[in-house]
Amino acid sequence: MSAPVQARATGPSRFAPVAAAGDVPPGGAITVELHGRRVAVVNHRGTFYAVDGDCSHARGPLAEGRVEGACLLACPWHGAAFDLRTGRVARGPARKPVSTYQVKVSDGVLYLSA
Repeated sequence: MSAPVQARATGPSRFAPVAAAGDVPPGGAITVELHGRRVAVVNHRGTFYAVDGDCSHARGPLAEGRVEGACLLACPWHGAAFDLRTGRVARGPARKPVSTYQVKVSDGVLYLSA
């Protein structure tokens, strides 16, 4: 996996460019960095989602996990699954949700809420 992309928010909109939309294949995920935090950006059925890049259970790399069924991302280490829309735990062993970030796409570029 390549090094995380670093992003800085610009302007009053407080959205930061993080990657090209084409960098995230359908059903796939990448890791980007936003203000010193790792964030997993996921393409699920053509919609982009962003959640904390580290599992809340044991800090596993969520972007290396599986996208499952109805909008879930499973951690590759212990199988905890999170709802990509809300960050809520859908399956343990994690108990704490992960943060979510708003994603905008403009001219083929992905922007995350800062």
